[in-house]
Amino acid sequence: MKTIAVVTVNYKGKQDSIDFVESMLQQNALGNDLAISIVIVDNLSPDNSFCVLSERFKDTSIVKTISSDRNGGYAYGINFGIKYALANSKPEYILAINNDVVASPDLLSNLVQAIKKTDPNDPLAITGKIFYYAEPGKIWYAGGDFSRLRCMGMHTGIGKLDSEAFNKSRELTFATGCMWFFRASLVETVGFMPEEYFMYFEDVDYSLKVINAGGKLLYEPSAVIWHKVGASSSSAGTDYFLPNRNRIYLARKFLSRRERLCFYSFFILSRSLRFVQFFFRGRIVNTFKGIRQGFQMRITDDQEQPDTTPSV
Repeated sequence: MKTIAVVTVNYKGKQDSIDFVESMLQQNALGNDLAISIVIVDNLSPDNSFCVLSERFKDTSIVKTISSDRNGGYAYGINFGIKYALANSKPEYILAINNDVVASPDLLSNLVQAIKKTDPNDPLAITGKIFYYAEPGKIWYAGGDFSRLRCMGMHTGIGKLDSEAFNKSRELTFATGCMWFFRASLVETVGFMPEEYFMYFEDVDYSLKVINAGGKLLYEPSAVIWHKVGASSSSAGTDYFLPNRNRIYLARKFLSRRERLCFYSFFILSRSLRFVQFFFRGRIVNTFKGIRQGFQMRITDDQEQPDTTPSV
C-alpha cells in the first residue's frame, strides 16, 4: 500500500498542532491503495509540547511525534520529519505543511487527484487555496509569483474575498511553504529545503530551486486550508532581522548582477521609508537590522546545511 507522509513542525504551538492533526484525522477516504502517516516534529520546544503531543496521540497509530535535536528553524524541522518518513514509511507522496492550519476534509483526496494528472517523471510540487482562519472567506494565498524587483514571493488574491477568479489551476513561480505536496522522488531530484534561512524565504528559495531543476509549481484551488496567520512565528522575536537578512541573501543567491543592483536600490529606499514611518509614530525600529549579515552570509552549496541559527 502506498503512503502519504504528512510532515509538520511544532514549536511552542501544541494546541495549533492538535487542531491541525485532528483535521487530518478527519480526511475523506483515499481508497484502498493509499494510507496516511502523520509526523509531528517538535523543534525542541522549551515548553512541554513534546510530552503533550506524544500523550495526546499515543493511541493513534498513524501519528508519530518526534523531537529534533535542535531548533534549527522551519526547514530544518521539515527536513528532519521528511528524513524520518523516508526511513520509516517509504512514502509515495509527502505533504509538508504548517502546524497552524486546519485542513478541509477533502484536502488530501484533491491533492492526490491533482498530482495523478501530472507526469510522474516531472519534479513538481502542488499547493492550494489558503484562507485566513479568522476570516474564513478571505484569501491569504491563491497562487503566487516571484518578483525579481522585490526579491520575494507575491501572493495572488491576498485580502480579497473568494471568487471564481481564484478557482483556476495554473502554474506558479512561487509556492508558499505553508503547504507543499509532492512525490517523494522530488527530494532525490531537487534535494531538501534550504535550512540557512531559519525562517522566512526558504520557500522562495525552494520554489526557484525546483524551477531551475526543470520542475513545476502548480496551484490547485480545490485543495483548501485555513491558516492562523502569524501563529507559528509570533514568539520568534525576529522583528525585521530575519526578513531583511534573508531577502539580501536570496538576492545574492539567485539574481543577476543587474537585478541585484535594482533590488538593493529598491530595498534600501523602502527600509528607509519604513524607519521614518515608525519614527514619526514615536517608535524607533531598526528596519536595517540583518541587512549587513545578509551580505556576510556565505552562499552554500545545495548539499550543505550550515547552522545559521540566529540569536534572537
